[in-house]
Amino acid sequence: MFISWLIIVVIKGGLHIAHAEKVSRLWMMILKPKKSWISRGLIITALLALFGAVQLALSFWMPGTSLELIFKVVTGVAPWE
Repeated sequence: MFISWLIIVVIKGGLHIAHAEKVSRLWMMILKPKKSWISRGLIITALLALFGAVQLALSFWMPGTSLELIFKVVTGVAPWE
């Protein structure tokens, strides 16, 4: 699971950053998701990475709990892109 999470974070996030014309202005794009599909994709990828990291931690330290199940569902639904 960690390797697939790392692939999503590095490759998908990296490609979104590489697709941006000016990386120095990427933070401004993130603040205006209604205007740019790149910023929407980067925000969704960041949410997926965050939910996935929490789910990985919960499955390691608290396996079988309802909180882990909730984050499994949230992480599965997160890549709306």
